[in-house]
Amino acid sequence: YFNLRCPFHVFVAGVLTTSAIVYASSFSASHFQRSGLSSASKSKALSPTSLSSEIQRYDVETRYSDAVKYKDIVFTSGQVSSGVGDIIKQAKEALESVDRALALAGTDKSSLLDVTIWLADIENDYKGMNSVYDEWISQDGIQAPCRACIQAKLFSPSHLIEIKVIAAARMP
Repeated sequence: YFNLRCPFHVFVAGVLTTSAIVYASSFSASHFQRSGLSSASKSKALSPTSLSSEIQRYDVETRYSDAVKYKDIVFTSGQVSSGVGDIIKQAKEALESVDRALALAGTDKSSLLDVTIWLADIENDYKGMNSVYDEWISQDGIQAPCRACIQAKLFSPSHLIEIKVIAAARMP
């Protein structure tokens, strides 16, 4: 049996990401029969209209939204710093951007489920990034979420860090 709307890890352009969602239309009818869904209920449950009414986008730009809420889950875009300064300064700025993106969607870091961090130079910046991250995540007795840290060439040589998170939405 499949949970057809659970986030999972996939490789996109050689990068591991957690923001993909499996849609029922990508499975054969036998999967729906095993899960007890008829073809009529699957098309109604996952129609583009019903999906879009459950998706809320925040701080929408031409190519991305800073945050997207789908049902009880909030996804953020990769949050970066101004690109000025060392890893300590840039990590603080990126985490402040994460806080802002989560606030747009009505949640905060206490609801984090998963954090992905990309560093331009993991060998030299991992320790400094961790010192900032550890202070940020330990505030207010927050329990640490799942986390991955990956070395990657970022969009600009001046940027040392990018952070993307998935969080539970706050109930109204």
